[in-house]
Amino acid sequence: MTEPIQLSIISIEDVSPWTALCVVRCLAGPVYTGMTLRVTSLPEDMDFEVVEIEWYGRKIDTLDAIHSAKVLLSGSGTRLLQSGDSLAG
Repeated sequence: MTEPIQLSIISIEDVSPWTALCVVRCLAGPVYTGMTLRVTSLPEDMDFEVVEIEWYGRKIDTLDAIHSAKVLLSGSGTRLLQSGDSLAG
């Protein structure tokens, strides 16, 4: 049985057409670089890849539940992301 994955976007620090740098809180995890997450709060399903995780200034590969970090997401709908959105995997 796989564990549920859930990230909550606290804020968006930078966004381009294909990437978004977000401050997130991991509500259920762990979250790994390279994994694909789906935004559950958008009208249509959109997938985003976790490209990079930065925790207290250090790049890490895994973010465990209850922790917050900066996460670089990649996907075609990054401009649609907002604070409060949830990503699940």
